[in-house]
Amino acid sequence: MTRVSNHRANVKSGRTKHKKSKARKIKDALFYDRKTMQQTWQTIQNMKERTKLACCASRAEEAKKRLLEEKEELEEELKEAQEELEEMKKELIKQNRAFAALGRKAKKERNDALNMARERYMDKERDLKEKYEQQISELMEEVEVQEEGRWAAEDKVKQLEREMEDAYIDLFGENLFF
Repeated sequence: MTRVSNHRANVKSGRTKHKKSKARKIKDALFYDRKTMQQTWQTIQNMKERTKLACCASRAEEAKKRLLEEKEELEEELKEAQEELEEMKKELIKQNRAFAALGRKAKKERNDALNMARERYMDKERDLKEKYEQQISELMEEVEVQEEGRWAAEDKVKQLEREMEDAYIDLFGENLFF
């Protein structure tokens, strides 16, 4: 007798695959539906998160643009401030040089005035010394002349005394002056 092949025999012999039972199919379908629902729910949650993230990203982009604009404005202000600072530094250097030049000029004028005053003083002192030396030399000459005159007068007085003594001796014969 010939054997009738059934599915179970074919599965055993390896000619076909094992079929799931009806209960298993239902259970798998429920699992699949649950799994699909979870995946769908997860997808929905992911979509919500993506929209939130997209919203946050758009806000972040706007904030970034705003910050970039503020940065550009601040850089422009910084550039202007640096230019003003450079101008002020140049002006300050210019004023410092002018002040130093004025200081040097004032010092030179003061030194020139002091030198002129010193020269005038020295000239006056020299003139006064010459004048006093001249007066002293004139006085010395006059003193010498008077001393010579006094010596001459003393000599004359002595000569007159001698003459008087001689005349007294001639007249009276003796010397009374000793």
